[in-house]
Amino acid sequence: MLGAAFEYVPRNAESTVLYGVVASELETFLARQQARERPVPKFVEDEFRAFLDCGVLARGFIRVRCESCGHDRLVPYSCKRRGWCASCGGRRMAETAAYLVDHVFPIAAVRQWVLSVPFALRYRLAYDPSLLSAVLNVFIRVVFGDLRRRARELVPAPRAHTRTYHGILAPAAKWRPLIVPTPEVESVSCGHLGRSSKTA
Repeated sequence: MLGAAFEYVPRNAESTVLYGVVASELETFLARQQARERPVPKFVEDEFRAFLDCGVLARGFIRVRCESCGHDRLVPYSCKRRGWCASCGGRRMAETAAYLVDHVFPIAAVRQWVLSVPFALRYRLAYDPSLLSAVLNVFIRVVFGDLRRRARELVPAPRAHTRTYHGILAPAAKWRPLIVPTPEVESVSCGHLGRSSKTA
Protein backbone atom coordinates (compact mmCIF):
# COMPACT_ATOMS: atom_id res chain seq x y z
CA MET A 1 0.00 0.00 0.00
CA LEU A 2 2.87 2.36 0.74
CA GLY A 3 4.32 1.85 -2.73
CA ALA A 4 0.93 2.40 -4.36
CA ALA A 5 0.50 5.73 -2.55
CA PHE A 6 3.65 7.10 -4.21
CA GLU A 7 3.11 5.56 -7.63
CA TYR A 8 3.81 7.96 -10.47
CA VAL A 9 0.76 8.69 -12.60
CA PRO A 10 1.59 10.50 -15.86
CA ARG A 11 -0.66 13.35 -16.82
CA ASN A 12 -3.01 13.07 -19.75
CA ALA A 13 -2.47 16.37 -21.52
CA GLU A 14 -4.95 15.63 -24.30
CA SER A 15 -7.85 15.32 -21.85
CA THR A 16 -7.67 18.90 -20.55
CA VAL A 17 -10.12 21.58 -21.65
CA LEU A 18 -7.37 23.99 -22.70
CA TYR A 19 -5.75 21.36 -24.91
CA GLY A 20 -9.06 20.62 -26.61
CA VAL A 21 -9.77 24.28 -27.32
CA VAL A 22 -6.30 24.98 -28.72
CA ALA A 23 -6.25 21.80 -30.81
CA SER A 24 -9.66 22.47 -32.38
CA GLU A 25 -9.39 26.23 -32.91
CA LEU A 26 -5.70 26.96 -33.57
CA GLU A 27 -5.73 26.59 -37.36
CA THR A 28 -8.96 28.58 -37.66
CA PHE A 29 -7.52 31.34 -35.50
CA LEU A 30 -4.27 31.52 -37.49
CA ALA A 31 -6.11 31.58 -40.82
CA ARG A 32 -8.50 34.29 -39.65
CA GLN A 33 -5.67 36.50 -38.47
CA GLN A 34 -3.86 35.97 -41.76
CA ALA A 35 -7.00 36.98 -43.70
CA ARG A 36 -7.30 40.14 -41.62
CA GLU A 37 -3.67 40.98 -42.54
CA ARG A 38 -2.79 40.81 -38.87
CA PRO A 39 -0.85 37.53 -38.72
CA VAL A 40 0.05 36.02 -35.39
CA PRO A 41 3.74 36.47 -34.54
CA LYS A 42 5.93 33.45 -35.09
CA PHE A 43 6.86 33.10 -31.43
CA VAL A 44 3.17 33.01 -30.43
CA GLU A 45 2.39 30.31 -32.99
CA ASP A 46 5.41 28.32 -31.81
CA GLU A 47 4.09 28.48 -28.24
CA PHE A 48 0.73 27.06 -29.32
CA ARG A 49 2.23 24.24 -31.38
CA ALA A 50 4.74 23.30 -28.69
CA PHE A 51 1.88 23.14 -26.18
CA LEU A 52 0.01 20.68 -28.41
CA ASP A 53 3.09 18.40 -28.48
CA CYS A 54 3.80 18.58 -24.74
CA GLY A 55 3.16 15.38 -22.78
CA VAL A 56 1.90 13.45 -25.81
CA LEU A 57 3.61 10.07 -26.31
CA ALA A 58 2.91 10.15 -30.05
CA ARG A 59 5.08 13.30 -30.30
CA GLY A 60 8.13 11.70 -28.72
CA PHE A 61 9.17 10.07 -25.48
CA ILE A 62 12.08 8.63 -23.54
CA ARG A 63 12.20 5.16 -22.04
CA VAL A 64 13.55 4.86 -18.51
CA ARG A 65 14.36 1.61 -16.72
CA CYS A 66 15.02 0.82 -13.08
CA GLU A 67 18.15 -1.33 -12.73
CA SER A 68 16.95 -2.69 -9.37
CA CYS A 69 13.49 -3.97 -10.22
CA GLY A 70 13.63 -3.92 -14.00
CA HIS A 71 10.53 -1.76 -14.33
CA ASP A 72 10.22 0.28 -17.56
CA ARG A 73 8.36 3.52 -18.08
CA LEU A 74 7.74 5.78 -21.06
CA VAL A 75 8.06 9.48 -20.26
CA PRO A 76 6.79 11.90 -22.96
CA TYR A 77 8.79 14.96 -23.89
CA SER A 78 7.75 18.31 -22.44
CA CYS A 79 7.66 21.64 -24.27
CA LYS A 80 9.47 23.58 -21.50
CA ARG A 81 7.60 26.73 -22.53
CA ARG A 82 6.13 29.51 -20.42
CA GLY A 83 3.12 30.57 -22.45
CA TRP A 84 0.23 28.12 -22.23
CA CYS A 85 1.51 24.93 -20.63
CA ALA A 86 0.51 24.87 -16.97
CA SER A 87 2.61 21.77 -16.32
CA CYS A 88 5.92 23.16 -17.61
CA GLY A 89 5.21 26.59 -16.16
CA GLY A 90 4.42 25.14 -12.74
CA ARG A 91 7.51 22.93 -12.78
CA ARG A 92 9.74 25.86 -13.73
CA MET A 93 8.19 27.96 -10.97
CA ALA A 94 8.73 25.23 -8.37
CA GLU A 95 12.34 24.62 -9.45
CA THR A 96 13.15 28.34 -9.37
CA ALA A 97 11.59 28.75 -5.93
CA ALA A 98 13.51 25.74 -4.56
CA TYR A 99 16.78 27.09 -5.95
CA LEU A 100 16.23 30.50 -4.39
CA VAL A 101 15.28 29.04 -1.01
CA ASP A 102 18.18 26.57 -0.90
CA HIS A 103 21.03 28.48 -2.55
CA VAL A 104 20.29 32.23 -2.68
CA PHE A 105 18.27 33.43 0.30
CA PRO A 106 20.50 31.81 2.99
CA ILE A 107 23.58 33.54 1.54
CA ALA A 108 22.53 37.01 0.41
CA ALA A 109 19.70 39.37 1.21
CA VAL A 110 17.36 39.73 -1.75
CA ARG A 111 14.96 42.52 -2.63
CA GLN A 112 12.57 42.15 -5.54
CA TRP A 113 11.67 45.09 -7.77
CA VAL A 114 8.61 44.79 -10.03
CA LEU A 115 7.99 46.99 -13.06
CA SER A 116 4.33 47.09 -14.11
CA VAL A 117 3.49 48.69 -17.47
CA PRO A 118 0.11 49.42 -19.12
CA PHE A 119 -1.44 46.61 -21.13
CA ALA A 120 -1.12 48.50 -24.42
CA LEU A 121 2.60 48.94 -23.83
CA ARG A 122 3.03 45.27 -22.92
CA TYR A 123 2.03 44.19 -26.43
CA ARG A 124 4.43 46.70 -27.94
CA LEU A 125 7.28 45.48 -25.72
CA ALA A 126 6.57 41.87 -26.71
CA TYR A 127 7.03 42.72 -30.40
CA ASP A 128 9.90 45.21 -30.13
CA PRO A 129 13.07 43.84 -28.45
CA SER A 130 14.93 47.14 -28.80
CA LEU A 131 12.16 49.01 -27.01
CA LEU A 132 12.09 46.35 -24.30
CA SER A 133 15.85 46.76 -23.76
CA ALA A 134 15.49 50.54 -23.56
CA VAL A 135 12.70 50.30 -20.97
CA LEU A 136 14.70 47.81 -18.90
CA ASN A 137 17.78 50.05 -19.00
CA VAL A 138 15.76 53.00 -17.71
CA PHE A 139 14.24 50.83 -14.98
CA ILE A 140 17.66 49.54 -13.88
CA ARG A 141 19.14 53.06 -13.80
CA VAL A 142 16.28 54.27 -11.61
CA VAL A 143 16.63 51.32 -9.22
CA PHE A 144 20.42 51.68 -8.95
CA GLY A 145 20.06 55.43 -8.45
CA ASP A 146 17.66 54.86 -5.57
CA LEU A 147 20.03 52.30 -4.01
CA ARG A 148 22.96 54.72 -4.25
CA ARG A 149 20.87 57.48 -2.67
CA ARG A 150 19.96 55.21 0.25
CA ALA A 151 23.60 54.19 0.66
CA ARG A 152 24.68 57.84 0.87
CA GLU A 153 22.12 58.40 3.62
CA LEU A 154 23.55 55.51 5.65
CA VAL A 155 27.24 56.34 5.16
CA PRO A 156 28.34 59.88 6.15
CA ALA A 157 30.14 61.89 3.52
CA PRO A 158 33.94 62.10 3.90
CA ARG A 159 35.34 65.28 5.45
CA ALA A 160 38.75 66.89 5.01
CA HIS A 161 40.37 68.52 8.05
CA THR A 162 43.00 71.17 7.34
CA ARG A 163 45.63 72.09 9.94
CA THR A 164 47.66 75.29 9.82
CA TYR A 165 50.74 76.16 11.86
CA HIS A 166 51.54 79.65 13.06
CA GLY A 167 54.41 81.30 14.81
CA ILE A 168 57.61 79.36 15.23
CA LEU A 169 56.17 76.21 13.57
CA ALA A 170 55.08 77.98 10.38
CA PRO A 171 56.76 76.62 7.26
CA ALA A 172 58.52 79.92 6.55
CA ALA A 173 59.42 80.74 10.17
CA LYS A 174 63.06 81.71 10.79
CA TRP A 175 63.48 79.45 13.86
CA ARG A 176 61.63 76.38 12.47
CA PRO A 177 64.83 74.55 11.34
CA LEU A 178 66.15 74.71 14.89
CA ILE A 179 63.09 72.90 16.25
CA VAL A 180 61.86 70.69 13.40
CA PRO A 181 64.73 68.60 12.04
CA THR A 182 65.12 68.51 8.30
CA PRO A 183 66.35 65.39 6.50
CA GLU A 184 69.89 65.52 5.22
CA VAL A 185 70.20 65.41 1.45
CA GLU A 186 73.27 63.73 0.11
CA SER A 187 75.01 65.94 -2.41
CA VAL A 188 76.12 64.34 -5.66
CA SER A 189 78.81 66.02 -7.66
CA CYS A 190 78.91 65.80 -11.42
CA GLY A 191 81.92 66.74 -13.44
CA HIS A 192 79.83 67.90 -16.31
CA LEU A 193 78.30 70.72 -14.27
CA GLY A 194 81.61 72.55 -13.91
CA ARG A 195 82.70 72.07 -17.50
CA SER A 196 82.55 75.13 -19.70
CA SER A 197 80.22 74.91 -22.64
CA LYS A 198 82.01 77.63 -24.60
CA THR A 199 83.68 76.66 -27.85
CA ALA A 200 86.62 78.34 -29.53
